[in-house]
Amino acid sequence: MSQAVLLLAMMVLPTPELVLIPGGTFDMGCHDTLGTDDELPVHTVSIDSFWLGNLAVTNEQYCVYLNSAFDNGLVEVRGGLVYATGDTNVFCETAGVADSGSSIYFSGDTFTVGQLRDRHPMVCVRWFGAAAYCNWLSAESGYAACYDLATGDCDFDRDGFRLPTEAEWEFAARGGEYPPYTTYPWGNNRDTLRTNWPRSADPYESGPNPWTTPCGFFNGELHLKQDFGWPGSQQTFQTADGANGYGLYDIAGNTWNWCNDWYGRRYYDSSPPENPRGPDSGTPMPDGKPYRCLRGGSWYNATRYPGDHSRSSNRDPAYYRGPGDPFGPWFQISFRVARPWRTTGVHERAVAPRGMSSLAVTSPCRASATIRFDVAACGRGLLTIRDLAGRLVLTRGVSTSPLVLSTSSLAPGVYFCRLDCAGTAAEAKLLILE
Repeated sequence: MSQAVLLLAMMVLPTPELVLIPGGTFDMGCHDTLGTDDELPVHTVSIDSFWLGNLAVTNEQYCVYLNSAFDNGLVEVRGGLVYATGDTNVFCETAGVADSGSSIYFSGDTFTVGQLRDRHPMVCVRWFGAAAYCNWLSAESGYAACYDLATGDCDFDRDGFRLPTEAEWEFAARGGEYPPYTTYPWGNNRDTLRTNWPRSADPYESGPNPWTTPCGFFNGELHLKQDFGWPGSQQTFQTADGANGYGLYDIAGNTWNWCNDWYGRRYYDSSPPENPRGPDSGTPMPDGKPYRCLRGGSWYNATRYPGDHSRSSNRDPAYYRGPGDPFGPWFQISFRVARPWRTTGVHERAVAPRGMSSLAVTSPCRASATIRFDVAACGRGLLTIRDLAGRLVLTRGVSTSPLVLSTSSLAPGVYFCRLDCAGTAAEAKLLILE
């Protein structure tokens, strides 16, 4: 094992942070005049609760996976492209491939991330490369892998990481909103201070491609060049908070994100109402091949106005952002991970990835809730409770388990509990009855 790989192995696994998206029913599709016919008809969809990464997978996170996979003989590099060993499915590109925009470098025995690019989203990644990362992260976290990498089939009954479905993506992007539905995750305004769009004047709009911003950069804070080392000349940049109602960042803009589904142009005509997972095969594109779906828009795309592709309802086949895009195939495509929500008896328990504290909440409840967590792993931590709109309604320092928490001041409904301590976090859902 190389020294660089050994150092990575000794580090805490940089696991994506997950946000619990409560199951529910919504009207999926375009609710304004900006969409196209593949976003129609608007149809009612119900989905189960699930976990979703609050950010796209970063270069740093994906690089740890690549070194682990390479060290175990699971991937190889041919012509600057990363493949599953002995296979023809491309996982991702490395720097040096013509016009790739990749920030991943390969020395012959070690993958590294380009300078100051560790927190940027992992781009130039193909669908199979995203699925392979999900399988690896599942194994590292003690879950059952969902993907058959020979076929691309996903086993939704397993508890491992996977890519979100289109329905899950749109439901999460809307942030728990109810009719009337808005165009973007934060409302109807085209706010370039909340996300990375073309001509948004952010300090990363210069230099070589890709012009991505670090994941979660648009968080409402004043950023300093001395902290980020961006290529632009401005010394400061004031952002607006781009998080939606569920606390998801870059759910519109920065990069396109892979979904699990095949792209079917007229799929909405026959989409099932419960947990739709896309068609069995995709609509052939001009090259005669089917492609998977992308969501979210990016720093690069612009048609009628910069935010056109970042609408919550917008769907796009990867052909038009990959081989069908002559100016920059793949350098605007990333992904984030999802997992199913699991419950056991009266305890709704969120079993967090390795290295994170466990958290369990008695639910449903009325005047009080009993909260249990791993004291040995956690020590003293901070418990926060937010409502469905993401508003903070209660905070409490915790050090002993179980904790009996009064909920008499909270209105009946669904809430989200989060425990943060020692650099780790876990979440659970709380239902308060009348």
